[in-house]
Amino acid sequence: MKVAAVLLAAGEGRRFRGPKQLAIWRGKPLILHVLDALFPSRVCCIQVVLGAHADRVGAVVETWARARKDTPPAVATVYNPRWREGLSTSVRAGLRALEPVDAALFPLADQPGVTTDLFDALIAAYEQTRSPIIAPRYQGTPGAPVLFDAHLFPELMALQGDVGGRALIRRYPSRVHWVDWPHRLAGWDVDTPEDLLLHGT
Repeated sequence: MKVAAVLLAAGEGRRFRGPKQLAIWRGKPLILHVLDALFPSRVCCIQVVLGAHADRVGAVVETWARARKDTPPAVATVYNPRWREGLSTSVRAGLRALEPVDAALFPLADQPGVTTDLFDALIAAYEQTRSPIIAPRYQGTPGAPVLFDAHLFPELMALQGDVGGRALIRRYPSRVHWVDWPHRLAGWDVDTPEDLLLHGT
């Protein structure tokens, strides 16, 4: 089965007071932690959605991708010119840029604790259950990244404003398969510079 990754990296980082995607944590930018976890995973391709700070973030992604150009999965970037209108516009931009796939994962660029094992566990749960929504829980708390079957792409494309896939989780609670993940760091997301101190810089 073909599962793509749509890496949402278009945010302005207003609370972070700068390009959060490029903040250094444990020796490298946050976005590269996510890409380094995605690259050896079972995703078929990685689509990075850029918006605010697109030139700077895109340059880092492209340098990273060039170093891996001869090895799958394919990595590409797409610019979302409507990023100021909220998360839903980045979801749409990412989905429009994908070739046909069975499902898509939506990791966040500010979630540096994610691991290859987590991505693969979500994909394995999808293959085993064929549930249209596969989502992780960290010590009982729902989090990202979430996987959506392609049959739900039209509903994701119809989202408006600063909302993402959680709207569909609320709409279809009985269609969600939860994957309980024991490593809480995987669900940690960075909002402010002070957050980087929580787990050591």
